[in-house]
Amino acid sequence: FINRISPLPVERIMLADTLGILTPDQTKCYLNWMYAAFGRLRFDFHAHNDYNLATANAVAAVDCGISGLHGTINGLGERSGNPAIAQLTVAVNDLTSRRVKIAEKELQNASMLVQNLSGKRCAWNTPVVGKDVFTQTCGVHADGDQKGELYVNALRPERFGRERDYALGKLSGKASLEQNLELSPDLPRLSPELREKVLKEVVRLGDQKKSVTRADLSFIISGLLHTPVDSRIKVVDFELSSRFNKPPKVKVTLQIDEEEISCSASGDGGYDAFVKAVRKALKQINLKMPRLLDYEVRIPPGGRTDALVETSITWMLDKNRTLITNGVDCDQMTAAIRATEKMLNHLLNHSKTAES
Repeated sequence: FINRISPLPVERIMLADTLGILTPDQTKCYLNWMYAAFGRLRFDFHAHNDYNLATANAVAAVDCGISGLHGTINGLGERSGNPAIAQLTVAVNDLTSRRVKIAEKELQNASMLVQNLSGKRCAWNTPVVGKDVFTQTCGVHADGDQKGELYVNALRPERFGRERDYALGKLSGKASLEQNLELSPDLPRLSPELREKVLKEVVRLGDQKKSVTRADLSFIISGLLHTPVDSRIKVVDFELSSRFNKPPKVKVTLQIDEEEISCSASGDGGYDAFVKAVRKALKQINLKMPRLLDYEVRIPPGGRTDALVETSITWMLDKNRTLITNGVDCDQMTAAIRATEKMLNHLLNHSKTAES
């Protein structure tokens, strides 16, 4: 029939689901009809992903004996797109008796290249190429990995040139922390007591953001190692107001040996206003604020706006002595305040020691 309506020989016929409306059962039904009528020809299948069934339909087509599948990097295409080649490749290779001749270790590189060129970013949970698809979030999974890979499937990160990661956050357990410490040989060895403190801080920070990265871990440990043992001054509360063309204002409440003192001030910046307010509070207990020599802010690489911030401040206590304090938090202002709080405790404890 086809040869009668076309003077050219037909070598291939394509079933095109351009509206993305087929189900796997319907795909098999149409392909079986086509094979029954034109079994000697080669068939292609072109799917769209409107119902998120493109890969499932493609696998169904493979089961029918299809010769060619259409797909795109990252699933780019009309509307919801076409089957993503990365997911299509692993689904065919792992779930059927057929093989796709694609270098799996290059899938991630191809995905990142297309993301950069197109400006279309993949979701964090996109199978195979998503940022977090090889990240264990729940502590029970990290524990399972420690006990002999109890929670694994064929999609291992090494298969695609990637690495397993273990998220740190409010769902973390000891196993997640242990895995991250093992994967970070540059971090210092921690005592059981310090590990427990690190885990508590990870959980606390996890309540403020989605997760804490392995790069954040060194900042947390650094902050805990520099925490004064005797904390007699605490920043109980602070309120910052800032607007265009107006100097920032801060109201801060300090708890000093169980007594609360509140002061307000404005400054050239939020932290400057905070320091001026603290200086007023310290005058009430005859304590002088030391001079700030250096103020450094660092975040882990990656450019995330929710990354942990480490603020390192150098203070001049007197002509011969300086003190460096660190603060770690998701919020830059809070990190600076934590560093300042540590200095204030050192200052108060030193002054009391000198008096005695």
